[in-house]
Amino acid sequence: MKRVIVLLLCVLIAACSTGTDKKSRGEDKKSKKESTAKQHASGKEAKKERGKEKDFLAETNPAPNVTLSQPESTLGEAVMGISRKVGGSLVLMNGIEGRSVGPLEFKGAKFGDVVEHLASTSGCKYQACPNYWFMYASGYEPVLDVTVAGKLDAAYAGKAAGMTFGSDTPLYGALALLSDTLGVTIVADNIVAETKCGTLTLSRIPLQDGLDALLKSARLLPAAFQIESTPEYIFIYATQNATPASALLNPEALTPEQNALLDKKVDVTLPAPPEDPEHRPMVLGATPLAKVLNTLAQSLGVKVAVEPGLDVLPVNPCAFRQVRLRTAMDLLIRQWYQPEFGYRLAGDQIVIERRK
Repeated sequence: MKRVIVLLLCVLIAACSTGTDKKSRGEDKKSKKESTAKQHASGKEAKKERGKEKDFLAETNPAPNVTLSQPESTLGEAVMGISRKVGGSLVLMNGIEGRSVGPLEFKGAKFGDVVEHLASTSGCKYQACPNYWFMYASGYEPVLDVTVAGKLDAAYAGKAAGMTFGSDTPLYGALALLSDTLGVTIVADNIVAETKCGTLTLSRIPLQDGLDALLKSARLLPAAFQIESTPEYIFIYATQNATPASALLNPEALTPEQNALLDKKVDVTLPAPPEDPEHRPMVLGATPLAKVLNTLAQSLGVKVAVEPGLDVLPVNPCAFRQVRLRTAMDLLIRQWYQPEFGYRLAGDQIVIERRK
């Protein structure tokens, strides 16, 4: 049975800390007894920090040596086993995870050699990228050209993400979890967002490479999608998406106060924020617009109404982090990929409606 594995880790390299603040607190202890206790604690702390450094290196190494013993399994199960035991960066194209591989027995093997063995025994091909390996079925070579290189704003250059997903994870779920954990906004329109990712495990690698891996695993072709990126957001949309950059219908009629409201920074999580911020379960499936209006209004700090008949429009799970209110509305409406929808600011209320 296919499983969806939630995001295990997704962090900025710059956010990693070795925890030396704990070590420095208490250095002013005066008594000999306290000093002896401090030295003992320091030894423990040093061991703990060395362990953290080792864990950090494992998380950031896309090609660790592999030592494992595993019985005959499917390709997807083999990748998840490698993820649990050694980490690394290995991505499967969706649809090949059920192929059989024989028993695995490796001791200090090079990661690339392991990938080559898995590809050979499962009848797949593979692409060796600088920060990950991508396995795919013969006939899908056009997917190899998928990349977001040169399309992301410079604001994302310092961000890195590691993740582990099972097969058939919807792309919208992966992007929502990335956004929530990294504190950025990455969203796709409904055509792109509902594609399914393959089994993958990625060490902490540049966000650009992580997005490439996700899009490849979902079998998207280079001509099928476009990237729009600003310091505020990354929007991945189908090439046939004809929505304008702004969904605001009455910009010329706004007062300075209304423009100030639209420029307010907001956080929005749809269909609803998790009850426990430390545990972010992946929500599967779209929610009718009518059922997220209260959450949307609370997040924006303004009442939101909908023209009759539009309350059934599907809203996929998404997370917007510190974007302007106007940007949040634009990204919400542009997910529907048809240029017939927009929003109007009427007094202190937002109304989502059809373009006249």
